[in-house]
Amino acid sequence: MSWKIEHPCPQCGAPVELEETDRIFTCEFCRNRLYISPRETFQFFLAKEQPGPELYFLPYWRFKGMAFSCDELQVTGKIVDSNILAMTLPHAPPSLGLRPQVLKLRYASPEVPGRFIKPEHLLAPATACGCSSCAAGHMPALFVGEIKSLIYSPVSVRGDWLFDAILDRPMCQLNDGALEGPKTDEDLRVEDQISFFATLCPQCGFDLEGEKNSLVLLCRHCGSLWQARNSGFENVPCDFIATRGRGDEADMYLPFWSISADVSGLPIGSHAELVRLANLPQLAQAAWENEAPHFATPAFKVHPSLFLRLTRMMTFLRNNPVRSSEPPKPPLYPVSLPLNEALESLRPFLASIAHPKKSVLPHLLDMAFSLKDARLVYLPFTLRGEELIQQEIGMSVQKAALSWGKLI
Repeated sequence: MSWKIEHPCPQCGAPVELEETDRIFTCEFCRNRLYISPRETFQFFLAKEQPGPELYFLPYWRFKGMAFSCDELQVTGKIVDSNILAMTLPHAPPSLGLRPQVLKLRYASPEVPGRFIKPEHLLAPATACGCSSCAAGHMPALFVGEIKSLIYSPVSVRGDWLFDAILDRPMCQLNDGALEGPKTDEDLRVEDQISFFATLCPQCGFDLEGEKNSLVLLCRHCGSLWQARNSGFENVPCDFIATRGRGDEADMYLPFWSISADVSGLPIGSHAELVRLANLPQLAQAAWENEAPHFATPAFKVHPSLFLRLTRMMTFLRNNPVRSSEPPKPPLYPVSLPLNEALESLRPFLASIAHPKKSVLPHLLDMAFSLKDARLVYLPFTLRGEELIQQEIGMSVQKAALSWGKLI
């Protein structure tokens, strides 16, 4: 479940409720529409109705994303969503549980009364997600599309006891000096966590459009796509695959990252070697020997098993559909997986297609991908019942799978 965040509008100060995956900030009062660009780790706190200077805030790491585990037989994936105490405090709650799902979060800042305790431990995704260290024949978990943040929970001290400041009930006994830590003012300023800028096309000044959770916005006026970088937008190369008939016959266009990259740490120097690694029932053509490895992954989040299936289908697709740079009329599904995470997903993908897998597993963590070219490719899909169908290549995606993927 996505968490709710409350933040005042930068223009009029009205309270606006956001979800943690939102990138479009829209104020219903002044109609201000801004893009939210995160810089590093978000830092939130659970608000208390009547805060006081005697409050302390305990740090918890939050982690959510896709986790892949690999062994010599198969690659399995699961969705992880957990939070874990980021300091050593015996008998304190190791997790926030469901509390962040029912209470609103706010961005942590030094103006909040109380003391924010600096985290003692760095985020270790495997520990936060309960993934055990690798057993014999297993590799450490690989994480893709993760969301990392720091959440502070308010507590108060009464004698030798630590009290939950929200429920006003005892949590655990305290040792002397257990909460003595600096208030990290320089790390808590809201302006150091996020930046806001107008959703206007840098090329023509027209309004950019996109769903509130989209990482890439479209300008209908000049047909360009833009993604946030630093305190502005940068252009995203893209292609739109045409349908057999008119361009408006499709009901929706799904985005995929088309990636050309050199792979080090594994003998994959051409597309032909990639085909042989997967042991596909097809003859590698002579032209493929000189063709750089090419991959295609979904640019949106879905269940890990479906993610790998779509990546395999798109990577080994060899037809040459008609491409256009003109945006189609049907809606574009939002991009929720950035390019850097798409590159990370190539590790579990290569492990999933390798035969035998033991030829890849020893090199999995040593693999490095040198990006040569990347662009977004939008495929047209037709809605039939509860499925989206791509007729030209025989691909189908359940509507429910897309809705469920928005929660990752």
